[in-house]
Amino acid sequence: MSGPAAAQQWDWKISPYLWAAGLDGSVAVGPINADVSVSFSDVVDILRGGGLVRLEAAKDRHGFYGDLVYLRLKEKDARDTLGGSLELKFDALIVEGAYYYRVGSQYALEAGLRYWDFETTLRPALLPEVKRANDFVDGFIGFRSEFEMNDKWDLLFRGNVGGGGSDFAAGLQIDFRRRFTSGNTLDIGYRALDVDFEDGTGLLTTGLDLSMQGLAIGYTFDL
Repeated sequence: MSGPAAAQQWDWKISPYLWAAGLDGSVAVGPINADVSVSFSDVVDILRGGGLVRLEAAKDRHGFYGDLVYLRLKEKDARDTLGGSLELKFDALIVEGAYYYRVGSQYALEAGLRYWDFETTLRPALLPEVKRANDFVDGFIGFRSEFEMNDKWDLLFRGNVGGGGSDFAAGLQIDFRRRFTSGNTLDIGYRALDVDFEDGTGLLTTGLDLSMQGLAIGYTFDL
């Protein structure tokens, strides 16, 4: 289909991908605080499950996208800390959805919501296991740009900041996309997501000051 009729059709894309994310920051569950510093090679060892997929639809100046990240991590070996060893388990579901409006051929503004659902378990040697589950929603605003680098490669940049359920959150995505004649693309880039969250007081405190960042590789199907 070509011409004006084709221009009115929604363009749908779905992208399963791998996010080689390292973790850095700290978690607090009740009276226990723990620093977290996990490289991607360590994540491979402790990953107990995961799923990552992105869906996008665009038409003229308007577009929508949704992104789902599920990670389940459990340390293979307990870490030595003051007072004995400490084992960390971290389950996280992050669902993101946004609307964007193109203000030119290469630029767009975004507004959306990001839902977090995470469970943190700390098992110290000298104290009982402590577990907390939290979920919250952040609003965010952002900017995106898309450039055609040459006849085979495109560049996508996205950045956003927000908060609401958390004290502060920010996201960054940079993708180099290799186009094929089918309309599909191979996506290679970098992704980062930061969150600063605290809830409760005293023994009921849950805190999360975490940065997830690393290489992202996916394949986009043009539906």
